[in-house]
Amino acid sequence: MKRKTPVKLIGYLLCVALLCGLLAGCGNDKVQKEQNDNVSADTIPEDVVVHTDYGDLHYPDRWQEYVTIRQEQNGNTIAVTFETKSGEETYELFKVLIGDDSSEVVGSLTDDTGAQRNVYLHVDELPADSGLDETEQTRFYAMQEDLNYLIDNLK
Repeated sequence: MKRKTPVKLIGYLLCVALLCGLLAGCGNDKVQKEQNDNVSADTIPEDVVVHTDYGDLHYPDRWQEYVTIRQEQNGNTIAVTFETKSGEETYELFKVLIGDDSSEVVGSLTDDTGAQRNVYLHVDELPADSGLDETEQTRFYAMQEDLNYLIDNLK
């Protein structure tokens, strides 16, 4: 019987180790995919959907307890006002106008019949003497900034 050289023995051990590594790596694909599915499902925010005759507006759900949404129609224009309240004071975050032509267009909405209407936006600054504490001001500006989410989801 011939004695195997240490070089051949090390070569066989390396082959076995590589084979085990490949098999273990292939089994992780399913686990990684499931982990990715769970992460994406947790990070997708729900929307507050504002249904109008001219289409739907989407706003992040995380502000639902702080925001009040009013909708008014005047002729062919729908005004959707987003407000927040602190104490007895109500502060307008922004106003979305659908069908009005008084300012710069930020997008368009399509209704059930396929008619498209322009969407306009009015945003006012928070008054310097608003009386809001730092936390409320931070929340106000974060809620106001999420109008970008609303604009990105115009359809």
